[in-house]
Amino acid sequence: MMEPQTPAVKPFIRLTDDAARWIGIFMTEQKLNPAEYAFRVGVKAGGCSGYEYVMRMDRPKDADTVFEHNGARAIVDERSLRLLNGSSLHFVMKYQGAGFTIINPRVASSCGCGSSVAFKQDAPSGPA
Repeated sequence: MMEPQTPAVKPFIRLTDDAARWIGIFMTEQKLNPAEYAFRVGVKAGGCSGYEYVMRMDRPKDADTVFEHNGARAIVDERSLRLLNGSSLHFVMKYQGAGFTIINPRVASSCGCGSSVAFKQDAPSGPA
């Protein structure tokens, strides 16, 4: 008798209401067509802790995974998704300024500058 297969858990990144609202605001300010552009979230090697988050407006590519919330789209490349899976994208306003931030359960530590992170050992290896 065959064992039932466990369905694969679909990867996800959650966009908060504020993040979705600000993506829309920036799209409007930059006169970008939301049908052609989305907010790219990624991870690249670098920084004092080993990795840095990358965020910018970009055109989706065929291999990207798209996450939508309240009309806003975030796109993530396949390699970055392994390290960002389960994260949430927020927009925060602080006394020092405002901007997007990622709450990522896979982060083991971050540097003092706040722009570089290290991932837990159980996380798959990231982009080169």
